[in-house]
Amino acid sequence: MDRLSAETRRLFGLPAGGAAGPDAAGGRRALVAAFRRAADWPAIAALYGKIGELGLAQPALSVDGVGGFQVWFSLADAVDAARGRDFLAELCRDALAALPAGVVELQPESVALPPYALPDGERWSAFVDPALGSLFAAEPWLDFPPSADQQAELLAGCASLSAADFRQVLAERAPAPPASPPPAPAAAAAPQLAGPYADAASFLLAVINDPSVDLALRIEAARALLAHRP
Repeated sequence: MDRLSAETRRLFGLPAGGAAGPDAAGGRRALVAAFRRAADWPAIAALYGKIGELGLAQPALSVDGVGGFQVWFSLADAVDAARGRDFLAELCRDALAALPAGVVELQPESVALPPYALPDGERWSAFVDPALGSLFAAEPWLDFPPSADQQAELLAGCASLSAADFRQVLAERAPAPPASPPPAPAAAAAPQLAGPYADAASFLLAVINDPSVDLALRIEAARALLAHRP
């Protein structure tokens, strides 16, 4: 087995030239965040900074040969697509917050493993050193076939995230806010019936003219007043 294939199998369980997708059991060891715009490199650099702050293994970085970058995370243990996407969403949360929707795809269904030539035969997708990522912000590709040994050397500096690392990132996810209780019905305003009253008729008249009193009670007061009158 050549050195490049040995490194891609070690990190992603894939041969060189393969495609990152689910294995026979539906699990994935390669998680990919595809940034479609190379001009968003500052957000990717911030993501690498966060990864360093968390003490996680640095992921591999590739130029896609078209217009952007791909960040490749290696997992020691395969996870299903949903958990992988949750992991990427949490880890990339701060970077994504600064970008418009739709310019980053987390966990594409299948993505080709670099290096490979683009259809025009004049550009190449390849792994690059993250420390030099800003140099590709204008032209995210290579103009020549990359050296397989150099590609293997870049991957040799990467390591797989352990199950504990994976859980650490997911533990940072904010819990869903509890459902808000339905608003309590507004309390009926207390009738403003200040006394004293000279007689029952005066009281009933006050009830009839007080808008804070329930309408049904005001109607009953009106009936009582009519019955009270000679």
